[in-house]
Parts: sequence; structure tokens; C-alpha cells
Amino acid sequence: MFLSYIYSINGVGLDATKIVLDSILNQTDKDFELILISDVEENSDELNDYVRDVFWQHDNCKIIENAALQGVAVSWNAGIELAEGKYAVFLNASDHVMPNQVAEIKKVYEKSGEIDVFEYKVHLFGLADSDTKTYVDVNKVYDLKTDQTPFAYINDLIQAKAFKLDNIKSYQFRFRRFLRYDLLFTYKVLGQATKYMFIESDALIEAKIEETNFSIFDLVNQWPHIFNYYRRINRFRELNDYLIYAYYKIIVHIWLWWIKKYNNKVLMKKAIAFTQRKFDDKREGFMKTNPIYNAKRDQTFTQIVENFSKWMKETLKAV
Repeated sequence: MFLSYIYSINGVGLDATKIVLDSILNQTDKDFELILISDVEENSDELNDYVRDVFWQHDNCKIIENAALQGVAVSWNAGIELAEGKYAVFLNASDHVMPNQVAEIKKVYEKSGEIDVFEYKVHLFGLADSDTKTYVDVNKVYDLKTDQTPFAYINDLIQAKAFKLDNIKSYQFRFRRFLRYDLLFTYKVLGQATKYMFIESDALIEAKIEETNFSIFDLVNQWPHIFNYYRRINRFRELNDYLIYAYYKIIVHIWLWWIKKYNNKVLMKKAIAFTQRKFDDKREGFMKTNPIYNAKRDQTFTQIVENFSKWMKETLKAV
């Protein structure tokens, strides 16, 4: 089995679930398994019946039914226990998988050999309509012992990656319960990985950008845990410049971009105050001493940092 799709069904409508499951089941390469984790108390009877029908009709499908609300993190963790593929892809409720995803990842794998983390382009829809960008070299096998560039530029979306399942299981990596700590999981896996590649292709997944049902501050509050993890494995000093760059790019650029889509001025004021508190007095030192920033691969982030005060004002004004 090459790929394990781990998909949590939690309070999603029947029509939306059908679209997601059809996108998975219609893969051009059938070398995959589908693990469905369903919070049956949160779903309609019609949806529960449909999910069970999918299970009975497909030999490559496994199902877990939670009697009580467990949430996405616990559901994904349960899926990890059942998964038997070489790679795992974690899906949110409304993600659509392109029909060639398995084939594309498998094709690159057969040429490159063992890669611990594959990343790929994702198309965003909902509150946004755009493709994600990368600032690493595509189709390059990064030896993470000698070139740590991916630590600075890896995408924050969990759906944008296929993780080697043996690494997840051998190090017992799991998602934190009821918290949006997807990026902590990614960085834990990356911290123990030796090879990374960004696959050159069209978008392999469509991910819906929408208002979260958790605190949007969870997206940035996970960073102290990321830093502490790298201290525990004695790699923080080695990777400090890459991690600090990624952290500031998230809070100054990506996070505020997401919140701006909510069109909530009160929330944006709180977010901007948080960003200014965390970055304002560190900005000059960051610009002078961080070699990743000074490589200026991401020109948009560079311009934001150079014109930080103006960017904060314009961001608030746009809401």
C-alpha cells in the first residue's frame, strides 16, 4: 500500500462529504487506502449511512466510528494507528483531492527513492482563490543534514504534505487534542527527517479557507512549543535562523493574511497588537542578522518587513 488518506468526518454535510470521498476514490492510481473517522453523534443519520455504504463497497476503506465527539486531532491520531501505507495524507472536512495525487507522488517516489516529507502545491478556495507558493527548489532532494532550507519555507497547511508513515509511528508523533497544532506536528516530523522534496506539479489538493471553529490564536501560540521541541532534541541552535524566519513570516504575513479574510475589525486589531508586540522591537535585529531573510527569496515578506508600520496600518484599514 503506497498512500493512506486519513479523513475526519465531523459535522460535515452529506453533499460536501460526497465530493471529498469521490475525489479520493476516483484516483487514477488505486494504490491507496482510505481511513474514515466519523463522529457519529455530530453527523446526520443520512451521512452516517452513506459513510458506512462507502466502507462496505470498497475493500481499501477502513472506518472508525466515535460514539462521542472527539474532534479532528483525536480522529487523525486514531487513523495513524490503523494506517498501513508508506505515506500518510491528512485531510480536513472540505478538502478535495486531485485525481492524479497518488500517481504524481508515487511517480516522484519511484525516481527519488525514500523521502521523509513530500510537499506539493495546494489550491485555496472559499475565502481565498489562489495557489500556494514555494520558495524552495522544486524536485530537489534536500538532505536536511546539510541543507536546512525547508525548515524556513515549509507550508503551514497540513494537507500540503505526504508524510512517511514509518517515521510518524517510530517516533510516536501525534496531534494535540482539540488544539490547532498542525504545524507543531509538521515540525516534529521534519526535525527527525533526513530527506525532503517539493514536487513540481499543478495543485494536488484543494483546501477550503474558512473561519476556524477554534481560536485563531492557536495558529501562532504553537510556536513556543515548536521552539521547545527543537531545544529538547538539541537542534535549536543549529536551526535557529530558519525557525525564527518561519515564525516571523507566519505572524507578520501569513496569519494576518488569513485573519483579514474574516473581515472582523475587532479580531484584526487584537491580531495586529499581538504581531507588533512580538516583532516590532525585534525587527531591526532580524533584518540585519538573519541570513534567510537576507537571501530575499520571498519578496512579498521582504517588503512587509521593510515597511512594517505601513503594512500594519494598511492591513487594518482593509478590514
